[in-house]
Amino acid sequence: EKMSNLLGDVPVYSIVAEFVGTFLYQFIGGGCDANSVSTGLATAAIGNGLCLAAIMYATAGISGGHLNPAVSTAFVVTGRSVQIPAS
Repeated sequence: EKMSNLLGDVPVYSIVAEFVGTFLYQFIGGGCDANSVSTGLATAAIGNGLCLAAIMYATAGISGGHLNPAVSTAFVVTGRSVQIPAS
């Protein structure tokens, strides 16, 4: 009950999608960066770009695809959070 009061009308699955998407982007992006030591800067740039595009595409229908906790928090605080109906 406290969670619903704190978040208002934001569904929990939206928060979980945001958390998982951010985690995956950091984890996979870090792997691309670590790999760029031996393969060059282009690997890091292309890897991070493709990773961000894929994860944003995957989470856009659930949480809005922000992948930035500061942006998502600002949307919730200002009452402009993305309301995606559960299907």
